[in-house]
Amino acid sequence: MRPRAAPLVALLALLAAGAAYAAGPARHWYAVEVVVFAWTDPAQRLTERWPGAARVPEVPADAVEPAALAPVPAGRPFASLPGGDASLLAETWARLERSGAVRPLVRAAWRQAPLGPDGAVPVRIRGGLPEGPWLRPEAPEPPLSQESGDVPADQPGIAVEAGPYVPPEAVDGTVRVTLSRYLHVAVDLAYRGALPVEVTDPVTGAGMTGERRQVFRLRQRRRVRLGEVHYFDHPAFGVLVRVRRVPCPEGAGCAGADGTGGR
Repeated sequence: MRPRAAPLVALLALLAAGAAYAAGPARHWYAVEVVVFAWTDPAQRLTERWPGAARVPEVPADAVEPAALAPVPAGRPFASLPGGDASLLAETWARLERSGAVRPLVRAAWRQAPLGPDGAVPVRIRGGLPEGPWLRPEAPEPPLSQESGDVPADQPGIAVEAGPYVPPEAVDGTVRVTLSRYLHVAVDLAYRGALPVEVTDPVTGAGMTGERRQVFRLRQRRRVRLGEVHYFDHPAFGVLVRVRRVPCPEGAGCAGADGTGGR
């Protein structure tokens, strides 16, 4: 086990203790809970060789936005998960905040029908504040002024200023849950973090430690067991996922759900 995973061992063990799964009826849906966090010690990232800045995943236009889901399915085999049923989110978020070793970034939950690999729709996971270098523009543009000659010709005498810098979201990407013979979860997420770098103070010439922007990407697909908390690991951030069976939402008509995939 990697050293950085140690702070989560107790947490995962505790969550797993209450995750016993009792076989549900043949007609069912799945409840999916996702928590994304970042490791707070950037020095851990120096132990890895990075090929360069990764790209943020291209999210398909038909990706599901969990925050936009309604309690009752509306034309798609997805629905929101009531807050009281998202126990992993509440428990884990609080424990991660108290741990000090990680920084919670994003949490999401939803319900979905059992979908095969060909019909599975990705769910978009995004949000959170990125690390320091992303919170400020790399090269802020000076405000446009009349003296600089940058005033638009149709607005003489009016200075045009750029709007305030809005940092990008810390996490962006997708999670896809598919059912064939077994249940699988595919994670494709990017995290906007930072790498420690040695820089020279422009005034004193002394060496100092700085940070540079870095996009880290986590792409994993694995078979999962119902009711268990699964940990997707990366040197910069991590993802916790739990999938459970839940009753079919009223009016959804779980045609085709045959109860397989509980292995």
